[in-house]
Amino acid sequence: MDCAFRILTIYHRLLQNKYLNKQSLTLELETSPRTIQRDIDDIRNFLYESKSWISAPKEITYDYESESYKFEQNKSENMYFMYDILTALYLTTPKLSHYFYQYLKLLIIKHHSDHRTTLLKYLDRFEIDKNQTGILRSSLAVQAMNENKYLQYNQKLLLPLSMYYQMYTFYLVYRMDDEIYIDDINQMNLSLSEKSMDLQEKSKVLTYITFEIAKDVWLKMHQYYQIHVIEKYDAHYLIVTFKMTRPEAIQLCFMYRSNIRIISPPDLREQVIDELILLQSTYLKQQVQE
Repeated sequence: MDCAFRILTIYHRLLQNKYLNKQSLTLELETSPRTIQRDIDDIRNFLYESKSWISAPKEITYDYESESYKFEQNKSENMYFMYDILTALYLTTPKLSHYFYQYLKLLIIKHHSDHRTTLLKYLDRFEIDKNQTGILRSSLAVQAMNENKYLQYNQKLLLPLSMYYQMYTFYLVYRMDDEIYIDDINQMNLSLSEKSMDLQEKSKVLTYITFEIAKDVWLKMHQYYQIHVIEKYDAHYLIVTFKMTRPEAIQLCFMYRSNIRIISPPDLREQVIDELILLQSTYLKQQVQE
């Protein structure tokens, strides 16, 4: 059997956390125990050489009793992965439904028994909403985007485009009645529609928008938008073209103020200027304007 195929077969099974019996591998792959050992050593060398960038368990171990190979799991590291999940949840949704709380508790008990007490103590910091029985609206929106489905809202169909988190609230960017809206998703009564969206239709809603942007702001937002072009402007600024909706671009300008500006398209840049003039007028007149 081809050496590369054999090594990939062994490596793939190790990644699936399977115990690999040496004798069974020898028969299945039609080779010798010594060759299997050399293949394992090659994988060990690969993991060692690549440990600075590959996301994988640290070491392949051999159990003499079962004569099997397996990836050694770093249980301490696994605990910190669960800490990351709980921390992200606590910073965004500190109130959990009773069912979600029970689900997380079961995960900790089943997969983190060595650190159960510590992790359960952290989980108990959450507030439990026993009245919340349905699916979170944010989860529903993500499901719709993943499955390319429309959402039902006020007896109308809306096309979900993206979702982001700002000031302790999730916002949904969507198109309805040929207009683009950005709303607090928790204030929307949503349900999943069976109608599938046309991906080309979704793509047409997004626009190429070019910004001059400070590098620190770029680091915060680049992972959330499709990047078309990026150029180095100087040591602290970049010229970047994102694909996004026009309302999102305007909102970014107000969020980051002096650290970002729209270069093109020109009509969108003028729209931001008009909004700034209106804001300035409101404060100069010392009253809210219609």
